[in-house]
Amino acid sequence: MTYNDYQMTFIMSMISNFAPKQDNVTDPASAAQAIQDNFAKNLPGIIAAADFPIDVTVAWGPYVVVEPKDITKDHTATATNTMIIFKYPSQTVTGVNEYVVSIAGTKPTSIFDEINEDLLGGKIADWPYCPTPNNIRISHGTLNGINLLLGLNSANSITNFFSKLDDPNAIITVAGHSLGGALSPALALVLFGADTSYSDIPTHAKAQNWTTRTYALAGPDVGNSYYVNYLKTTFPPQAEPAVKWQQFNCKIWNSLDIVPQVWSKGFESYIDTIYGTQLNTPLAVKTILFGLNKMLLLNNDGSNPYICSDPDREGQFAGTFQKVLPANGPMIADDCSDSACSSTQKSIAECNFVGQILYQHINAYFEEIGVSAFLNAVTAGSKPTSVCSIKQKLLPL
Repeated sequence: MTYNDYQMTFIMSMISNFAPKQDNVTDPASAAQAIQDNFAKNLPGIIAAADFPIDVTVAWGPYVVVEPKDITKDHTATATNTMIIFKYPSQTVTGVNEYVVSIAGTKPTSIFDEINEDLLGGKIADWPYCPTPNNIRISHGTLNGINLLLGLNSANSITNFFSKLDDPNAIITVAGHSLGGALSPALALVLFGADTSYSDIPTHAKAQNWTTRTYALAGPDVGNSYYVNYLKTTFPPQAEPAVKWQQFNCKIWNSLDIVPQVWSKGFESYIDTIYGTQLNTPLAVKTILFGLNKMLLLNNDGSNPYICSDPDREGQFAGTFQKVLPANGPMIADDCSDSACSSTQKSIAECNFVGQILYQHINAYFEEIGVSAFLNAVTAGSKPTSVCSIKQKLLPL
């Protein structure tokens, strides 16, 4: 398959999301090890399904952390956070290797992700990764995720890997989607920032003449103006391209995706009409989302501290409303009309809206970036997530 650099990076950024569940576990450490082992066995098949035009190998990982909240009462564990580093010969610079740090997004079955990383986005905290005093502030939830990622595989952590990597002129991209789209720029700043506590890494990166950059998709805005300025100074945005997703160092987002806009100023008026006259926003959905917005204001002295990292929408592509969602995947299964969901018009309307949210947040990116063939191949034979089950989880009444 012929892929450009952006498509390669996007596919690799999504691979970390395919860490399997693990049954019959009782403690986080053994659960994480079992998931890592199984995921490592699955990775060659996933990479083969991508049908990359060049040889892609795993340079580090996969590594997984499992928080106690992510082990169910029936002893099934979900990966809380997952990270992998891929390596491949560059298609754009002869004789140079590229590395993609792939950071997984929120798993629907991860309670820790939802509560401690996503919902705690409404609480801002001091940025602890600069040795000098600063005014940088970032989502408490994002900091939780960064701390977990930095602690993965303590014997050879990601900071150790890059501190010792001897590969002159390498191109290193920190990438992720959704929660990964929030975590990847922040982790890139921890690793390669101009003013980072891990100061030996930038020095080493300069000596090695590395190019470091981000490829963050579908992530919410998680920092104040000082954070955004630090991010743009360290990883300067490119000139806006003709194709929005073909750029590094810019938030890539779908205009019809709620997640990248969930902490945005003016969100309440926007969410009310996000799908125009084609699909009304159900009252129950507005109640939840407006509640999150109110929580944000209460936690931050009545004001929204977050600044959009892409105010001019240079990385925003125009989403396409889906009149008919896929009945059986990939990724999501539209079972909203099933009586198991609900026979009431109100519940079906809520389910249809949740299905559109999921589609615009996941499938739409694969389609826009032109890599649906990979999604179809890697999910073939697997059971897609039930839209109805997600609706009942979010809106149980």
